[in-house]
Amino acid sequence: MMDFEGYRKEYFSTWQRRIERFCWVLFFIIGIAKIGSFAVHAYFKTLDDAEMRYFITFRFIAPTIIQLAFLFTAHVFLKKPSLSIHAKNNIVVIMFLGNMAAISIFNCTFTGSMIAPSLAMIFSAIVMQPRLLRGVFISCLGILAVSALVLITTTPITSIYNTVVSIFILFMINIGNFVLSTEIYKGSISQIEYIRSGYEKQCALAEELQREPLTNLYNRRSLAGAIERLMHLSNENGDNAILVFLDLDNFKQINDSYGHSAGDAVLITLAEVIISNLETNRSAFRYGGDEFVILMHNKNLAEAISIVEKIRREFFDTEFDFMQEQSHCSLSIGIALYQKGWSSADWVKAADSAVYKAKQNGKNRYEITD
Repeated sequence: MMDFEGYRKEYFSTWQRRIERFCWVLFFIIGIAKIGSFAVHAYFKTLDDAEMRYFITFRFIAPTIIQLAFLFTAHVFLKKPSLSIHAKNNIVVIMFLGNMAAISIFNCTFTGSMIAPSLAMIFSAIVMQPRLLRGVFISCLGILAVSALVLITTTPITSIYNTVVSIFILFMINIGNFVLSTEIYKGSISQIEYIRSGYEKQCALAEELQREPLTNLYNRRSLAGAIERLMHLSNENGDNAILVFLDLDNFKQINDSYGHSAGDAVLITLAEVIISNLETNRSAFRYGGDEFVILMHNKNLAEAISIVEKIRREFFDTEFDFMQEQSHCSLSIGIALYQKGWSSADWVKAADSAVYKAKQNGKNRYEITD
């Protein structure tokens, strides 16, 4: 069955890897492009020495250092298992935003680069972080303002009008990206909720299939898996494992004398008594007919006997109004401590043999397998 939390964790982890990988690829592509541009300028001598130093320092070295700082810092934190998925989502988006900010500010003469930071809003929406999305939006406007200031100070006065128009268009694109990212966030939430709903229905159906409808205890199919898991724990860790087999005494007589509805009432009552005396209902099973099984993990024999005796006495003290003469029902109980090397069939057979012995010795009692 699908594990919803596992799916959710894998969904975010996958996007974290994708965003980090995208940043590294973009870093190398832009780096190669800048090296190529530098080579062209150097070969054709299109820049004087001062312009070349400016180009190397502010177009290559400075943004490269900033980008590497964000990339390596994020990579280190993303490897930390102690950090939550929420924290890692924040880190990877901030890493992307920092890289795009370096591209925008240091390459603002290429006006198109100034839109790069706004892509972080889309990633914020994909990882479903609404507060982060709002924070990234505000940061994008700040980065745009810094980039615009740098651009305006380096633009000839004759081109200021076109530059201002371009900046206004970029501002509107940021607004549009925020609106788009908000819609992506809503769509992502709807998708996750749809998956969650399907998962919960799947869990409910699986739980229903594992339970016996009359008593609401786990059924024989569930018992088989539970026995195997308990045997594994006992074999691997040396944990105590006890199987208790409970069999109603004279149940056929109750059905024959008072009808099957009366028999059902007895079974339901016994199930309630069993559950009320156990730490968890996941350890109680209806084996079939009038037979029930309890599995006990890390209980010693004395503790098991104490629980079993409490169940036996409480059930025997229960009065059933529909019975005319004898208004009490009793149990014959077999207790089997797991022995290494037994199969599940061996274990059940040992407990069943103890039940048979209890019936031979007068019923309404427990016996422990030899």
